[in-house]
Amino acid sequence: MSKTKMAKANWRPILFNFLTGVYMCLIVGIPSLSALALFRSAPGLRDVTVILLPMEWSVCFVTVAGLLSLPHQFAVKPGKYRRDVSDRRYFHRRLYGLCWTAVYYNKPVYFLSLSPYRRSNGLCSASSAILIFSPSETQSVSSDLTFDQ
Repeated sequence: MSKTKMAKANWRPILFNFLTGVYMCLIVGIPSLSALALFRSAPGLRDVTVILLPMEWSVCFVTVAGLLSLPHQFAVKPGKYRRDVSDRRYFHRRLYGLCWTAVYYNKPVYFLSLSPYRRSNGLCSASSAILIFSPSETQSVSSDLTFDQ
């Protein structure tokens, strides 16, 4: 690597550390501020807004994370890369991963954002649960069970 390329690449780790903090503040801060604004906007309807706040916060959380990940989406390609944020492609892969990791580790938001997808594809529907656990099958299974002590 030439000295000019090394000099150009040295700013990426510093920028990565800065952007990590900014992205996390935006991913958590914007939904929190919007929830607060919704709560304060309708003082007479506090009961309704308190019910809507978790859904509004979750949707906003996923939306902000998704929008912040868009500029870095080009770097998500299969292959082997040098695991150093000085590398252009890995720099963007890490920022893309940061956005979606924030969603993954926030379990209530992750569950809410994937639940409609699961239901629409039939992976988790009430009708399939009823068919799997029908009373006639559970009675026959429970009568066959014996517990030895």
